[in-house]
Amino acid sequence: MNAVVAFCQLLGDRPSQQDYADYRVLDLSAGLESYYLALADGMGGESFGFLAADLAIKAFLNLPVDHRVVDRKFLLSSIERINQALAASIRENPQQHGMGVSFLAATVVGGVLSWVSVGDSPLYLYQGGTLRRLNQDHSMLPILSKMVKKGQLSEAEIASDPRRGILRSCIKGESSPLIDVQVDFLKLEPRDLIILASDGINTLSEQALLSVLDSSWELSVDGIAKKVLEKVQDHASPNQDNASAMIYRFL
Repeated sequence: MNAVVAFCQLLGDRPSQQDYADYRVLDLSAGLESYYLALADGMGGESFGFLAADLAIKAFLNLPVDHRVVDRKFLLSSIERINQALAASIRENPQQHGMGVSFLAATVVGGVLSWVSVGDSPLYLYQGGTLRRLNQDHSMLPILSKMVKKGQLSEAEIASDPRRGILRSCIKGESSPLIDVQVDFLKLEPRDLIILASDGINTLSEQALLSVLDSSWELSVDGIAKKVLEKVQDHASPNQDNASAMIYRFL
């Protein structure tokens, strides 16, 4: 194997877990491995949030039998497969109307990273002691942050603004207005970490997350994931959301 993967979750102050994640490894020719990592943060209340997340992950990982290339068409079609899965379930069960997911998937083929995301689940790269978010945030937070830069809001106001968690795009059985797709974005270096997370991890600032990664760098990926969520628990906000972290280390 040319990578290791671990997944860890925190229930938070919620009655049920509505995040779900899984991954698949395909052995390609010449000993090349292809990793497909996916995380979904379900919406739809206690009854249907996890169902939506489960449908999304299964739809993504149910790869075409002849699939060998990760390209823009494949990544966009995976979002359409998820939309179709949710739409079919909602048609058969009208009480599920309104359920959906924030969805994030990353692929690593031959050490090259690509991704597709809809919603606010963050994708991070930890490389050489630095941390950066790679994918777009489809919540209202980037819009509000622009308002701060323009002097229309203060930092204090944005911290408590109820609009910050509203999604501008998600997957709910119909077309998604915003989809972030990046193909062959970068070539990973040995020991790089790719982190897929639900938005519950945003209890930590990026600086706090970086500090955890720096201090737990020598641990296994399972140990790192647990340390991240322990820190989320330590800083848990009132009504702390579910928090999940899938960590991939390139070897």
